[in-house]
Amino acid sequence: MKYQSTDSKTAIKNGIQNVLTHALPADLEATNIHGIRRLDELISLDSMIIIDLMFGLEREFEITFDFDQIDIDLINDVERLVDYIEHSLRAAAGATDCPRLKKSEACDEL
Repeated sequence: MKYQSTDSKTAIKNGIQNVLTHALPADLEATNIHGIRRLDELISLDSMIIIDLMFGLEREFEITFDFDQIDIDLINDVERLVDYIEHSLRAAAGATDCPRLKKSEACDEL
């Protein structure tokens, strides 16, 4: 496993940055996510970029997104995306806590 449940948020952001570099059009490859709150502040996320990004994140972090429970805000909000990936890594390691997938959801609702 490339990433561990104990990896820092910075390491996860670096992994997201790596995926973005490959998912974005060539003229946007230098986009840096460090220091921003939302991806849509930097780029327009059309459906093809979102799909490439999500599959790239699955490959990069060896996780699986539940596409029925993912909302566009999770993909746009960098901190929520990092939290989701961090949770997915912990879940793969046997932890039981969970992040909110949607703003209105509590962990016990999942």
